[in-house]
Amino acid sequence: MGYLSFSSDGYLVDDPVFDRWGHAQHHTHTYFPDNDPEVVTPRPANIPKIIGQFFGIGIIKPLPIIRHTFGDITEEARAIVPETEWGKMIWSSRLWLLCYAAIIASCFYFGSILPLVFTLFARFYSAFIPTMLNDTQHLALEENVYDHRLCSRDVYYGPVMSFLYWNMQYHIEHHMYPGIPFHSLRKTHL
Repeated sequence: MGYLSFSSDGYLVDDPVFDRWGHAQHHTHTYFPDNDPEVVTPRPANIPKIIGQFFGIGIIKPLPIIRHTFGDITEEARAIVPETEWGKMIWSSRLWLLCYAAIIASCFYFGSILPLVFTLFARFYSAFIPTMLNDTQHLALEENVYDHRLCSRDVYYGPVMSFLYWNMQYHIEHHMYPGIPFHSLRKTHL
């Protein structure tokens, strides 16, 4: 269930194989600016980039997906994805590109931009929500330490947001025990 959710989120951003290994790298080297592909704001902070994140600017990166589709592995992917997984990444990039093409084709078929509005564009007009939720969990904490209690924080939400956010408010626990399913994170709360 977690992989399905992760894949559907990747559908709006990146191919899931690259995202999965990037997130594993994030868990291994949390807030190590040179090794963590998910560092929110390296120091010094890039204010235009932070503001852009609230509006979804730079979230969807089609060029790596297109390159991977043709078997041209990007440097970022070479650093994160094991060589044994490159074949899967190439095929998942092809599938994602096909999905993007199908969405765009459906816009022409139906004579409406609604397919784009409800799929790819959703990431732009709702970007402020995951940005606010995600940024609070690592922002302004220790860099270059392997103790997740120093580079992650728990943030408490109400029951609706907790459900929608898959209990990721227990973010220290999510980093300390990445194999624990989202619904059991509360039980591991320190």
